[in-house]
Amino acid sequence: MTYAKVDHALAKQYGLITAAVYGEVARYCGMKEGQCVAKRASLAEDLNISPASVDRSLETLLKDGLLTKSLRPGRSSAYVLTDGRVPPTEEGQPAEVPQTEEPLPEELPPTDEGVPPTDEPHSLNSRLKSRKRPAAKAAARTYHPAIAVFRSVVRGRGDKPRNPPKAFEGEIIKAVGEDAKDLDRWRKAIIAWIGTGYRWQNCRGMLDWFKDGIPQAYGRKGYKQRGTTEPVGLAAIDAVQAKLEGR
Repeated sequence: MTYAKVDHALAKQYGLITAAVYGEVARYCGMKEGQCVAKRASLAEDLNISPASVDRSLETLLKDGLLTKSLRPGRSSAYVLTDGRVPPTEEGQPAEVPQTEEPLPEELPPTDEGVPPTDEPHSLNSRLKSRKRPAAKAAARTYHPAIAVFRSVVRGRGDKPRNPPKAFEGEIIKAVGEDAKDLDRWRKAIIAWIGTGYRWQNCRGMLDWFKDGIPQAYGRKGYKQRGTTEPVGLAAIDAVQAKLEGR
């Protein structure tokens, strides 16, 4: 019985299936030909996985430079390891490494990750370490007061604040400004608009109510009559505001 060696670092980086495919290719490379010429169906049968899984794993290993592929017309492709490792022999043991007269290099100190540094450009460790790490989270965004008022009133799932559509942000900032009285009037216009059941994305309608005053009478098909800058139904608006603040 023969075995495919599964590399721990590969399994952690790519998953168990891809690491097993790499180990099976390495096992074939340790045979007489020095390369893996097995058909993908044979690799799939050896590992008890589907040919499609073999194809995906080989494509990943080729893309990251851990294998090279040579086309052989009329026959299966040949794969060779490129990470500088000594492939195992058919019996599962590493192939014999020829001895040289050169002295062994001095022991290198470990790095922060606990892996000794290496000058080997094609080593597995250097390839895995060179992969991009996720970028740090961006700093919290600072919002204009008018946008902040909108976010404090309009909420989505999980009570998460909603931003106005980007197309309206500049218009909102220009129309409302930063004056405290204007911000309070803007807040009441948003509350009245949402409390009436209109869509929160329609910032143009909110701005109309902010500029011209909340209508004295409005229904499902839109408001009909504009009032003064102070809403007539202030008590109803205050009730909606209290409900929003009590969430």
